[in-house]
Amino acid sequence: MRKLMKLETNIMTIGTPKLKNYLSPDYVYVPLEENFKLNLKENKKVLKGDFITDASVSYVSGSACGIKKCLTVNGIKSCLVIENDFKEQNKKIKKMSNEEMLKYLRTDLSKKLQKKSTNLIFSIIEDEPLVYTYSMLVNNHFQDLLDTIDYLNDLEKFKNIYIVIKDNEKKNIENLISTLGIFPYIKLVTVPNVYPILNTDYLYNILNIKEGIILNPEEVYEINNVLRCKKNVTEKYLSISGTDIKSCVINVKLGTKVSEILRFAKIKNNDCDIFLNGCISGNKVTQLDELIVTKDLRALVFNKKEEEKTAKCISCGLCKAYCPAEINPKYIYENSKIVSKKYLDKCLKCGLCNYVCPSYINLKAAIEVGELNDN
Repeated sequence: MRKLMKLETNIMTIGTPKLKNYLSPDYVYVPLEENFKLNLKENKKVLKGDFITDASVSYVSGSACGIKKCLTVNGIKSCLVIENDFKEQNKKIKKMSNEEMLKYLRTDLSKKLQKKSTNLIFSIIEDEPLVYTYSMLVNNHFQDLLDTIDYLNDLEKFKNIYIVIKDNEKKNIENLISTLGIFPYIKLVTVPNVYPILNTDYLYNILNIKEGIILNPEEVYEINNVLRCKKNVTEKYLSISGTDIKSCVINVKLGTKVSEILRFAKIKNNDCDIFLNGCISGNKVTQLDELIVTKDLRALVFNKKEEEKTAKCISCGLCKAYCPAEINPKYIYENSKIVSKKYLDKCLKCGLCNYVCPSYINLKAAIEVGELNDN
């Protein structure tokens, strides 16, 4: 196995970031799938939880007032603009079976729950430094999360259930230990604060298993809301941190513009590199004006711009030495037009090659170019 990178100390070891709430935006923007067909009443009024298409739910009650292009973690999307009436009128969910309720979960999570396995892994591992979403969720909702794990076990009767957490999460470890006595079949496993544990066979090796269903805190909390409490997910935690920024986690309404949230939190991002979901494996963006909060956005990291100019490769070998997939990013960088798809498919998109490169070469981008060539 290749080397894993030791990460800087997580702030959760020295104090919990402040939790704030921003739940009353004037407008929300609901992403729509391709070839969408709107299910709107003639007066265009919607309730919180209304299906405005077959796959998209309104996050507030109010009035639909147009379609707008917005930026999401997954690119530009057409979004329905809903003016908030601040009444929070909920669409009542009819009594349904768990199978019927799966449509209220995000698609990838629904598929996970339909997978058959003897092992369930509740991973609290946040593989990115300066990202605190999972930690805050566990800190504030650990009892609901454990009850949901218990609920899933009643449905599936897993052979093994593991909670995996990094050893620097002292407060959350203490909370879990104090509660796990009533769940004797759940095993708590601590792992070192290294990157990228989740993208390698390291996790399965340390648990001595070959496969399993891996759920993170956001996914377990969504299951808690939808399957256990029979209500739609309309809010989420968003971690904000970076250079010269006091780290915080904000509970926000889905579909809110990020620029509004930053104004509320009095956070300025002048002369900063902006990363979505972390500065190692996350995506770098140049502006946030049209970015909206979706379920896939869990963090914003603002790093002060430095005079980092790309230099010629010095053949130090660090990218290859640290690659958890055991490929050679330098080879891909130099041969992106001819490298085979089979070789490229081994890449885990962890971004570690970029992180360790002393010449600041964008190796991750070179791999993406190779994939576009689709050799």
